[in-house]
Amino acid sequence: MTGSSETSFLKELPAFRNCSDSSHKKLAELATHISFGIGQALCSAQVIPNRVLVIGEGKARLLGRHNGKLSSLALQ
Repeated sequence: MTGSSETSFLKELPAFRNCSDSSHKKLAELATHISFGIGQALCSAQVIPNRVLVIGEGKARLLGRHNGKLSSLALQ
């Protein structure tokens, strides 16, 4: 799904707040709404992502190894 109603929240985020109206319009045209299930991986350490994910709703956890054990490094 794409559309300005789904991407309108981007204008409120610090990273996009100072973008021009034409930039916001272009973002709305290029953005795609994606839903992930609980516990579903957003990316993996073995692959460099070819997209930027912006969390509009919900939370994401960054997992990493600490002293050889898988641990939560951050929660956003």
